[in-house]
Amino acid sequence: MMLTPEQRAESYRRRGAAISAALMGHPVSPESARKSADAQRGKPKKKCAPDCTCGKHSVSKATRDKLSAMRRGKQRDGSPARGMDHKGYRVLTGLQGHPLAGGESRPGVERGEVRRGRKVLWDSLGCESTSCVHLCHWCGQPVAWDSGLQADHLDGNRANDVPDNLVPSCGPCNSRRAAAGNPEDWAPGADEKV
Repeated sequence: MMLTPEQRAESYRRRGAAISAALMGHPVSPESARKSADAQRGKPKKKCAPDCTCGKHSVSKATRDKLSAMRRGKQRDGSPARGMDHKGYRVLTGLQGHPLAGGESRPGVERGEVRRGRKVLWDSLGCESTSCVHLCHWCGQPVAWDSGLQADHLDGNRANDVPDNLVPSCGPCNSRRAAAGNPEDWAPGADEKV
């Protein structure tokens, strides 16, 4: 006797229900669990209704924000996200001919990578070579790109690369200001203890 598709589906459903009823309350062997998982793989999962309050998948906004802050600029495995370097700065690629992508000891040179903030500051200052000298915004010392000029973010946000937020800075001022919490009114010596 040939079963119709509806009869076959009903037969499978009854057989599954009978097996489930027989196993109710019994531990499932690891092999059975694996077989069950393999059988479910690729099938769409049942989802709760939008107004569900089961608690299995609800995360508070505070927890979500905390997780987002921890993962900002990182992929799931902890490596830098595309377009980001290991410190969380945005990176531009494909700039092999740009002077800031040069230098033998610089990582990423072969890919022509330049931090976006550095390129924006470079363009806004109108530089033509890495020996272009500017005064540190904080201490007034002359500093060139090839001798450690850094693009300092006034608001401390590494992702805010608008020209008005970037100033030339020497390495010591940039790192001491960052250690002080990036105050916009920072002055050299203000963070030193007497």
